[in-house]
Amino acid sequence: MSPSDPSGTAEIPNPVPADAEFPEPALPRRPLNWILVAAAVVVLALIAALGVATWLNIREAPASADEDQITNVITDFIDYTNQGQNAKAQELVCSGMTVMQSLTDSPATSNPTDIVRITGISVDGDRATAIVTTSSRSTLSSDAGQESQNTLTMDFRNQGGWKVCTPQ
Repeated sequence: MSPSDPSGTAEIPNPVPADAEFPEPALPRRPLNWILVAAAVVVLALIAALGVATWLNIREAPASADEDQITNVITDFIDYTNQGQNAKAQELVCSGMTVMQSLTDSPATSNPTDIVRITGISVDGDRATAIVTTSSRSTLSSDAGQESQNTLTMDFRNQGGWKVCTPQ
C-alpha cells in the first residue's frame, strides 16, 4: 500500500508493453503422419484384395468354360432325345456307348423331359459329373398328366469335347 493511495489498492506495474504483439495460440498438432500411413495401408490392402480376386477368377476360368460346355451338352442331349433326333443325340455320347436303341430319327416324344436344374458340376481333368434334375409328365393311364421329377448324377468325358457317359 502506498501512502498516497487512500483506497488501499496498489497498482502493479505491467511488465508487457501495451503495444506488444502476440502470436496466435498454436492449435493442437494432429498426428498427420499416422493418418497418411493408415490411408496408405488401406489402399495397399484394397489393391491386394483386387489382385487376389482377379487371380482367382483367372485361375477358375477354364472350369467355368468346362461347366458351360457340360451344361450345353446336357441341354442338347435332352433336346435331341425329346425331338427324336437320335443320331444327333448319339454324337453327344462317349465313344463305344450306344444310348439310343435306334440311330435313325423317330417322331418327337409326346412326353418330353424338361430340365429343372443342373447343379454340382465337378470337373477333374478329362472327367466330370453333374447332378441333373428333370421333370416329365406321366403317360400311364393311372397317373396321366402327373408331373414327376428325377434326379441323377451324369458322368462325362472330354473326348474332343464333353460327351455324356451315363448309361440310360
